Amino acid sequence: MSSLKQSSTIISPIEYLEGEPLSEVRHEYIDGLVFAMAGSTLNHNRITLNIAGCLDELLNGSSCRPFASDVKVKVKTLASETYYYPDVVVTCHPEDTNDQFLENPTTIFEVLSESTERIDRNEKFLAYKNLESLEDYILVSQERREVTIARRKSNWQAEVFSGEDFSLQLACSDTPLTAERIYRNVDLGN
Repeated sequence: MSSLKQSSTIISPIEYLEGEPLSEVRHEYIDGLVFAMAGSTLNHNRITLNIAGCLDELLNGSSCRPFASDVKVKVKTLASETYYYPDVVVTCHPEDTNDQFLENPTTIFEVLSESTERIDRNEKFLAYKNLESLEDYILVSQERREVTIARRKSNWQAEVFSGEDFSLQLACSDTPLTAERIYRNVDLGN
């Protein structure tokens, strides 16, 4: 998803959270400003569904729960409050019970697009690293079979996986997530 239109009026987090469920368009909230979210491509949507579906199977019976696209993540620091819509997010925290957003995600996936890649790799990554619960941040290409994962336990050093046959070991699951599952039925035009 990419930001389509920025509001010029600063609103409070409470105003944002009250208005967002009533809106026909999803918005991200960054330090008082709201940004309308644009639609996605078929590949973007397919990859998101593949990851969420696979995680739903892998995490069945565990305390971890995956969500796709329509669940916000709250990032609050001393200086700011932000709400992003990651493509896929997993929480394993029992107190993550707010019906609009998560505050304690374990794993976050962003599917990259030309319009969001810079924001996903920089702004969102810097914000998400402030979440004490976050263990894995994963960026997934929709142009080629390539995934970048940054892990807290590796001091957020990025590791790139590419090609036909790779698997990702995630903090939220004992079973790896494979390239085959991520890219199932995705037309990469090769």
